[in-house]
Formats: sequence, structure tokens, C-alpha cells
Amino acid sequence: MPRLETPIAAWGYAQANSGEFDGLRKRLPAWAPEGMPAHFFRYSDEQTILAAWAIDDAMRRSGIKVEQTTEWGIIAAPEFLGRQQVVGFLDRFKRNGAPRVSPNSIIQHSLHSVSGTLSILLTSRGPNVGTGGGREAFAEGLLAALTLFELQSTSGSWLVATAWDPPPLPDAQGDCAPSARCHAIALALRGKGTSTLGSLTLCDDVDHERSPLAGDSPLSVPNLVRALARCDARTGPQELTWRLPWGATLGLNLKSPAIGLRRAA
Repeated sequence: MPRLETPIAAWGYAQANSGEFDGLRKRLPAWAPEGMPAHFFRYSDEQTILAAWAIDDAMRRSGIKVEQTTEWGIIAAPEFLGRQQVVGFLDRFKRNGAPRVSPNSIIQHSLHSVSGTLSILLTSRGPNVGTGGGREAFAEGLLAALTLFELQSTSGSWLVATAWDPPPLPDAQGDCAPSARCHAIALALRGKGTSTLGSLTLCDDVDHERSPLAGDSPLSVPNLVRALARCDARTGPQELTWRLPWGATLGLNLKSPAIGLRRAA
């Protein structure tokens, strides 16, 4: 198998409990376009909102400016997007009929709604796609990031991946316990020859036994967020590898940047 490798120019992450999203829904990153309405996230899924703050964290750490990314592509890999909201939609529809369910609620909870919303917020003119959607969404997003970058001519790409852990357990109205926790990561992928904070690789000759996430810790967004938190604490590199079900090995090497250590959420 040929070795595929993409440099990582920046990385960031964000975490929030279910009860924190009422406040996050009313906030916008400092780099949002001038004149963007404060209710921009009104109908957005929680994973969409947290993806934006993970990008904000990556920008703070690396010094990347939003105007540098307007031609970039966006790849979003949400896990079970909209699952809890649909419960609330169905309850309102059953009790009050179609007028109580906004059409915006539907389009904001589809597979491509995360990348589409981010493209508006980032004023991006590059391609944007949603990948996965299920339990393997993160792995599928990483593979898309490796291959899409080879096929299109943008100068960079954002890869954002999101998931809940523990998962939200909605009641009949779609409300979740405040202990449910959402996690998001953002990787800024650039072309070869740029300054990097790591790399993403796919090959069949990496010794996956070296990985601190091998064995009982599968490839997942929450596990990677925990690894990035360790990277923050140790200010040292994290070399992570996972053996994919079909035999190849996915590698992620990340270094801790020297600036911008504030959490986004």
C-alpha cells in the first residue's frame, strides 16, 4: 500500500456538557463575519456548535487567521448527529402538528449541516462535505481528509470530528441529562512544505503496539481529546496509531504549540 501523509498545521479541541449549550448557542467566535446575527446557532445541533469552538481553539493555538482559510475545504465527521433532537421534534409534531416543527430544524441536523454551517461561519469558498455519521465516523473522516486533499486543489482543509461520551439519553421531550458530554476536535491540514504541528498518515508498516491508544482504547473523538489534553499537560508530542479493521494503520503525530493555550469551551 502506498504511504499517504498530510501535514497538520494546527489542532484544537473543545468539550461541553449538555447543560452548557444554552450559553454556547448564544455566542459566536471572535472571527465570525461582521454582522453575523447572534442567533446564528439557534437551530444548530450541539455537535455543530462545538465544532466551531474546536476550530476557534486551533486558531488560538496556531495563530491562523480566518482570512487565511477562505479557500480551504471543510470535512466534518459527526457521530449520530441530531439523534436527541429528533425525539423532541417527534414529540412536538405529535402534540401540536407540523407548525410547531421548524423546517430549519431538519436541515440543521443532516450529515452535511456541520460542514455547511462552518463554511458560512468561516466564509469558506472551498468544498465542504459530511462523512460517516455513525459509529465509525471519525475513522471515515480521517480517511477522507487524506484522500480528498490529494484530489482537490485547495491550499488546506479543516477536518472536524464530534461525538458524545457519555451519550445523551433524551426524555420524551428531547431533553438530556446535564452530565452528557460532547467532544470535538479540529485539525488544520496543509500541503507539504508548510510548517507543521504534526502529521496524519495511512500505511501498512507502522508498529501499532507503540500507540498509547492501542488495545483497549479504540479510535474515537473522546479518546483523541483525552490524548490532546495529555499533550497539553506534558507539552510533548503524542504519537498515536490505530489498526483499522481492513488491515491498514492510521497514524497521528501531534506536537504541542507554544502559544494560545486557552480552552475554547
